[in-house]
Amino acid sequence: NFDYLESGILDKTHLHFYTVKTAMNLVQSVGLTVKKIYLVLIILEYWQIFPNILVKFLGITFILLTIPENNDDTIENSMIK
Repeated sequence: NFDYLESGILDKTHLHFYTVKTAMNLVQSVGLTVKKIYLVLIILEYWQIFPNILVKFLGITFILLTIPENNDDTIENSMIK
């Protein structure tokens, strides 16, 4: 978990990091339902730390596909005109 405080490195004004659970809580708190979660793995770099030993660094991110909780709403109907 990334618990944010009133001050310090993890305060509310800094870049936020999310776990799948905290990201789902965030989108649900604004009235969205998660339909799918896509996991994206990216090989960032290989480092050779010893002869014959390579270390692989991965970047991991996820994408949440969401819809409004009220399924009758379409994007066009929910946009402010």
